[in-house]
Amino acid sequence: MSESKALSYTCPCATCEIEVKAGAKPMFSGFCHCNTCRIARQSPVNFGCVWQVADVSVTKGKDNIAKFNIPGKKFEKNICKTCGDLLWILNGFGTYQTSGTQWLDSDKKVRPGLEPSAHLYYSERVTDSHNKDPLPKYLDFPKGFGGSDKTWSEEETKA
Repeated sequence: MSESKALSYTCPCATCEIEVKAGAKPMFSGFCHCNTCRIARQSPVNFGCVWQVADVSVTKGKDNIAKFNIPGKKFEKNICKTCGDLLWILNGFGTYQTSGTQWLDSDKKVRPGLEPSAHLYYSERVTDSHNKDPLPKYLDFPKGFGGSDKTWSEEETKA
């Protein structure tokens, strides 16, 4: 990811725009299989980037953003009121989650520096579509994020 240029994302109707400041790097970029993310994004698995709140700003349409809390969870969805596009989620860790697909380049490839590095909550997965990729598959989180650092292995499930 270029150190000199900010990343920006505009919702499909072009009413709202968010920007990640120049030089900012995601705290994490990867796949989450947890039930909360599946509910929040209405998808069986989610590719996303986690950012420090200070690195993300609304550059257009601030008054057109609706906030919704997911009942019983520390997740706040922020969507465009016009088109319903999910802009980001403020998660229970006090960081912003954006969809990894928001940061695709013009060739529909993940931009350098934002490639997925792991799977989270792999034990909660509802599909095995990723079990052959080489990324680590954490049962919860890596130790650096407060998790157990335990990973799933195919051999354990065969026993």
